Amino acid sequence: MSDSKKTGLRLILTTLAILSVMAIPAAAQYLIYDLGPDVTVVTQDIRADNTNAVHLVWTNKGVLYYGRIVNNAVTGKVQVATGVSTRFWRPYVSVRPDGKSVNVAWCQGGGNGNKLMHSWRDSTGRWRTQTVYQASSTKQLSMPACAVDGAGQVHVLFGVFNNVKNDMWFTIYYKKRAAGGAWGALQAFAPKFPEHTFPMMFTDSTGRVHATWCIVGKMGADKNDAYYCTAPSGGKLSYASKVKIPKGPELTLNGFGEIYVDRNGVVHRSIGGWSGPLQKMCIDHSKKLPGGSFSVPTRASIDFLDLGHCDPVPAVVAAEDGTAVVAWGQVGTDGSNEVKASFYDPVRRTWTLNTVDPAAGIPEQEGAYRVAMTRTDTDLYGVWRASTGHLMLFVMPVIQ
Repeated sequence: MSDSKKTGLRLILTTLAILSVMAIPAAAQYLIYDLGPDVTVVTQDIRADNTNAVHLVWTNKGVLYYGRIVNNAVTGKVQVATGVSTRFWRPYVSVRPDGKSVNVAWCQGGGNGNKLMHSWRDSTGRWRTQTVYQASSTKQLSMPACAVDGAGQVHVLFGVFNNVKNDMWFTIYYKKRAAGGAWGALQAFAPKFPEHTFPMMFTDSTGRVHATWCIVGKMGADKNDAYYCTAPSGGKLSYASKVKIPKGPELTLNGFGEIYVDRNGVVHRSIGGWSGPLQKMCIDHSKKLPGGSFSVPTRASIDFLDLGHCDPVPAVVAAEDGTAVVAWGQVGTDGSNEVKASFYDPVRRTWTLNTVDPAAGIPEQEGAYRVAMTRTDTDLYGVWRASTGHLMLFVMPVIQ
């Protein structure tokens, strides 16, 4: 995935509705780049730091790679680790706000993986890999998420399928690594019942850590809800400090989704929601101002989706003026497998739904539906796996 491997560039003119959001001038355009053909069977994640460096990780046939996006191409490609299991989940990247440490959580082993692994690039630029936790043969690990805070602590949340042959229940565990030190003891982050699943994490520009997850089942007055908690730099995540994210219109289940925190401290949560378990799905968005509560979600997908074999995990980024972008890979029942992006205009309080690149599409293959996004001070970056197996990049200017 060097500059010479960049095989294509398409210029996509956006509509006036898109151009009105994220303070983009009417003459602006967004660009789509093909990052190369050597990324078949790929999962990916992307994150920017406070220095505006954009860090990318991806997998190819069980090998984990790292590179940076520079001039809209991948540079500094490094093989980080092998034996990566991506059957149900992808490696998850987090970058210390000052850019001095890049951390990746991933699984290794059979099935979903029986080992939780941590790869990191230290201040010397050297990559290292270690085993964080190994489960017994009757258990499987999945859904690792990590966040490195401003103090250099690494936080991981991950799921464990327990006793998969007989009583298959799933819950979330938590571990924390001191800056430059050792991993602490394994902690059960959430109760055993109901199932707590789909952890996601984010480190904001101040170094604070944010986490979100879901429950599948009933817990007191709550049923099939999503939650959120946060911890200061150098602190510890606590389940006891959780707050519930409200459901959007016509929803009975708040599902998985990403979180993003803008420079004003506003927390944004994208939501893959259902009108009933495994029934009609939609994509929603909620936000929480500092000291406030999460808003009643609005519908980024405009309506419920007509989906084929697809449970898209929607990504979200936002700007300080209140605009937001939610994106996901959508497998349609009519064969239209596409990347969708919905743009929120805080003045009109409306979403505008668009297809990012009809030509590239997405493959109808398990685990390939995800779009990952991040932003710097000046640009929004999104990556996804195209139908060709190539890794695609879209770049949109953000002018504050």
